[in-house]
Amino acid sequence: MRLTQHRTQLFLDEERYSWLRYRAFNEGKTLAQIVRELLDEKRLFLADKETKRKSLAYQKIGELVGSLKTGPKDLSINHDQCLAKDFAK
Repeated sequence: MRLTQHRTQLFLDEERYSWLRYRAFNEGKTLAQIVRELLDEKRLFLADKETKRKSLAYQKIGELVGSLKTGPKDLSINHDQCLAKDFAK
């Protein structure tokens, strides 16, 4: 199965270009292979970071569930009346 690939052009300063060439030479790869691998690593890192962020958010929401013991028991049903009462104060 052949994936569609797109040609692109990068402008790199001397320091980045030298580092990229050095790494490609040492690993026996092309500059393009190194760039693709670095992009894949960064993409996976960001996806993992987002997954952890969402997991923490769900954990925090889970900690809130049941922690609010005060207030009206029928708030989800009669929220309009409760809000009207609070705004009337």
